[in-house]
Amino acid sequence: MAPGAAGQFHWTLPAALYRDPHHYERERQSIFAANWALFTWSARVGKPGDYVAGVLAGYPVFVMRGDDGVLRGFHNVCRHRGATLVAKESGDCGKLLVCPYHSWSYHRDGSLAKASDFGGDVSFDPQLWGLIEIDVAEWRGLVFGRIKRGGEALKTWLGPIDAMAADYPLETQQYFTAKVREVDVDWKAYGENYLECYHCRAMHPSLCAAMDIDRFTIDVHRADRFFHLYAPKRDGGLTRFVHVGGIQVTRQTLSRGTGRREIMQLLHVHLCAVVRWFDQASFANAISDQTRNTLHFRIFLTAIDLGLPFADLVW
Repeated sequence: MAPGAAGQFHWTLPAALYRDPHHYERERQSIFAANWALFTWSARVGKPGDYVAGVLAGYPVFVMRGDDGVLRGFHNVCRHRGATLVAKESGDCGKLLVCPYHSWSYHRDGSLAKASDFGGDVSFDPQLWGLIEIDVAEWRGLVFGRIKRGGEALKTWLGPIDAMAADYPLETQQYFTAKVREVDVDWKAYGENYLECYHCRAMHPSLCAAMDIDRFTIDVHRADRFFHLYAPKRDGGLTRFVHVGGIQVTRQTLSRGTGRREIMQLLHVHLCAVVRWFDQASFANAISDQTRNTLHFRIFLTAIDLGLPFADLVW
């Protein structure tokens, strides 16, 4: 919603911005391909040869741990005829990554190992004909990728989020499964509906039972280009460290016992701990969804981590 002439408001963007394929392609390149996105967990690619494949900004890509311990990312296409290199979501490529089509092979750092059946008179520069890289960075056990190379380092891009998430036990998270939801709708329409919680009582009764939806809050950190969604917990709901009465509540505070129940009643659950957003022309209020174009990540701290009974944990 933006102010217009004579005190009127523009309640939404022009319809063409939600359905024009050329405009979407511009968004895909200027927003999704140009910025960091959460891709996977470091623990899934712990050993040389381990890989995880997926999609970033509509591009099929994968990350792979090299023999030197460095994690790199590549477009999931062979340099010969563009065949898909890895078909599974995750695995171990072995000593070499071999294209299943014409058997071109690549080292674990992406450089070309062998171009099969080209004869002895043809030579290929292993670096020039290596796999096409994307930017990859690891942060506290999480792996981020970026299609368009160059730009801000990940920690710079995260900005204050790095400090805000300092007390989340990210390194102890474990990967269980992945769920991709694809819907036939423009990402901005999905995001706008996701942001507002008017539908929560009708659509998410379990969430409302765990949180005080009447106090659902969105803090906009405009200067740092992100916003933060949260609501106070109800008894038995998810919990999160917060400042209560000017005192930072930590595991140690909770373990001391004094006022523990009162403190727990004031703790906040963070629905989407830190959601990156981009102050770009008509995209100022846009966020991503949980589809392949995702640019945000969720960081949850469970009640178990705080030492609460298992019954207090709400999934």
